[in-house]
Amino acid sequence: MGFGRMGQQHARLLSRLNGSVRLVGIVDPHADLSVMDSDIAGIPFFLSCKDWRESGNSADLMLIASPNGWHPVHLGYAMEMGMPALVEKPLCIRSSQALDLVNRAESLGLASWVMMQARLNPTLVHLKELVDGGELGEIFQVDIQCYWNRDASYYRPGGWQGDPQLDGGTLYTQFSHVIDAVHWILGPWTRIQADIHNRTHQDLHRLDDAGRITFEVGGSALGTMVYSTSAFGGNLDQSITVLGFERFDEQMVERDLLDDLLFVGLFHGLGPHALWI
Repeated sequence: MGFGRMGQQHARLLSRLNGSVRLVGIVDPHADLSVMDSDIAGIPFFLSCKDWRESGNSADLMLIASPNGWHPVHLGYAMEMGMPALVEKPLCIRSSQALDLVNRAESLGLASWVMMQARLNPTLVHLKELVDGGELGEIFQVDIQCYWNRDASYYRPGGWQGDPQLDGGTLYTQFSHVIDAVHWILGPWTRIQADIHNRTHQDLHRLDDAGRITFEVGGSALGTMVYSTSAFGGNLDQSITVLGFERFDEQMVERDLLDDLLFVGLFHGLGPHALWI
């Protein structure tokens, strides 16, 4: 469901699975058919869910890669058909919608997943193991920095990116993976305060492009997040720094995280220590 940039990426990846999982249909009234390569050619194409349902085409799972604001509607279609669904992040752009969707899926006994693949990243898995195992001691601070670039080539006229009803904003479309990762590793955020702005994109959209967030996590750890989509020339940085108080042995682990080469470092000795990724 949805054949934009992410839908096309999913379709290409599915075509490489040697038939273990097959793409049986594509639904998108606005798709650019010129991007369909030989791996995707021949897949049935539909302009709406209604057309797909009436065609007799069947599937075991709906993969939803439509604009953010349409996710609840398309997930609702999957639930009506009793079909499990995998939804590109974010699940939706309003918390009330999220609660309704979760309650509905649970009442129907249907599996509905949100694609947060950063949880499978080896570096983040390792960090979670360290935190869960107590190897970082008591976590007392976490700092998140995200400096990306999104310019006029991304916010194209007529596109859904930057539309308040379809996009939701930078924290939904760009940085939800890192927010989810910290939530997954350290627990729910509380005492949240946010200061958000549109500094350099006023002529492109009416959403935020920069902000500063403070929160508490894991019971008492202080948290900060600063972000921007105004970095010059390309994505500059996405990092998480975790501070804990404990003695541990020195080790270095190098991993690739979200297309950037980052490092995890643990330093031995007494007193406060830092883990950065």
